[in-house]
Amino acid sequence: MSRPRDITTADPAALWRKMFALEARKGYLDSAVSGGFERYFAGQSASSNGAADRLAELRRLFAGYTRLEPGQREQRIEQALSLLRVAQPLRDASISQVRRPAPTKTSSPRRAAPLPRIESLDDPVTLLRGVGEGRARQLAALNVRTVRDLLMLLPRMHNDYSQVQPITSILFHRECTVRGEVFSLQEQRTKTGKPLVEMEISDGTGRVRATWFNPYIARQLPVGSQVAISGRVEQQRGILCFRNPEWELLDEEMLHTGRLVPVYPLTKGLYQKPLRNLTRMALDASARLLHDPLDDEIRTRLELMPLSLALEAMHYPESLEQLRLARNRLAFDEFLVLQLGMVQRKVEWQAAEGHAFPADPPLLAHFRATLPFQFTGAQQRALDEILQDMAMPRPMSRLLQGDVGSGKTVVAASAALVAIADGFQAALLAPTEILAEQHYRGLSTTFDAMPEPDRPKLALLTGKSTKAERRDIDQRLSEGEIDLIVGTHALLEEHVAFRRLGLAIIDEQHRFGVGQRAALRDKGRNPDVLVMTATPIPRSLSLVIHGDLDVSIIDELPPGRQTIDTRRADSGKRREVYHFLRQQID
Repeated sequence: MSRPRDITTADPAALWRKMFALEARKGYLDSAVSGGFERYFAGQSASSNGAADRLAELRRLFAGYTRLEPGQREQRIEQALSLLRVAQPLRDASISQVRRPAPTKTSSPRRAAPLPRIESLDDPVTLLRGVGEGRARQLAALNVRTVRDLLMLLPRMHNDYSQVQPITSILFHRECTVRGEVFSLQEQRTKTGKPLVEMEISDGTGRVRATWFNPYIARQLPVGSQVAISGRVEQQRGILCFRNPEWELLDEEMLHTGRLVPVYPLTKGLYQKPLRNLTRMALDASARLLHDPLDDEIRTRLELMPLSLALEAMHYPESLEQLRLARNRLAFDEFLVLQLGMVQRKVEWQAAEGHAFPADPPLLAHFRATLPFQFTGAQQRALDEILQDMAMPRPMSRLLQGDVGSGKTVVAASAALVAIADGFQAALLAPTEILAEQHYRGLSTTFDAMPEPDRPKLALLTGKSTKAERRDIDQRLSEGEIDLIVGTHALLEEHVAFRRLGLAIIDEQHRFGVGQRAALRDKGRNPDVLVMTATPIPRSLSLVIHGDLDVSIIDELPPGRQTIDTRRADSGKRREVYHFLRQQID
């Protein structure tokens, strides 16, 4: 049996070659080392004169590297690779050396397989090596059909296996990585008949046991294999061991051990290791196709990563900080696309021909005089903004936000009066029958104080409405006999037709989808739209998630209005909560 290979002593030249190869694959983005090549080599030291000379040359080559053009960077990388080809392997003095006899068996590096030829990010994943019909079906179950889909299949978490330790220093219940040689191997079965592979890994400082319930491991890791294993250190019969650890041969690129390792969503028959190999292959093969929509000036000003580096770091980050920066970049892109879509929708909507509703001050003043309360300053400000929009010859698209009890409904009723006075109809859509009935009763009471000629004709349409009631409402609505209809999703049914819908009011708008809001709007010819919510949304956030809406906020309660008190109780107090509710209802 061969003696364990000395792998606690790293060969930095091999590491550097991998870094340079990664830099070339990524289009010379200075991404192989977190913080850049210049900073990395400035922090390195060597234990021999020869190593020091080569480090000095590398420092000279990478001085000012970040300021170079891609073509100049490529030349520097080629020069660095030439330097390492003629160099003897260097020993990193930062890792303590353990003197042992030279190994009698070594594993020769594998020749890297050629990358698949990808012409577009929309090419099917079947172009990737190892993706046949079966694997394609598994990926399709994760909504992955193209190379782009695979790049955007982001890990749900990362296991931190970046702590590479000598075996003698590993601790119980800690996650870490050790590198060594398979010293012994034994195949057996458990008491329940499951296959069990038990190995001893040695790195010259000690040995540690690793077990797998997978008989194929014995074929993949024969005695003498140079391997890295990562996982949580457990205790088995008083001995430290790894149970089902991640593993990979040391002559491979480290994807599964010794780093922050991605953990992807899976489906039946698809496992982490082959999926990591595929995402690695997709990243490498598509690097030249990843065009960043943001220019350098914007990225620099907003401190954002280049897109290609962000995708690389989302899958295979070099540090937790790099992962954080990558998330920031992709989150920015998502918000940017959302915002652009919202603004585009708003521009298209406002470019459509609408109807200008002239305000009727005497009618509104008369309506206000019938109310048993005065408008607050915030209510009047919101109404003025709404009426100003309605007076424009383009469709209104406005959000009215205010706490429960702040008076949103009476502001909406005022807007409805303006549309009705101009010969149009209005509709108020509510998410539940209870809320629709409350609105109907409240508006009926509010309008009853008006003289009959000015009083709008109201109707209520919900899922509880009988067939006869629906037929009657449909006929009167289509003939224009109903001025304001209040209803639930029943309003969205195809048979509900307006004679002349001018204003669509949607309460608790977050309870409706985009398609449902559009369905109500499409029942008229570009009607004005007013959506209402009691959910507090900061103005800065509303500009993003409601970029297609103008926003009016009622930020004060009417005088004497009872303060809204919101409380929560855990499930253990359910009986007390029900008792309280019964008291309030009684």
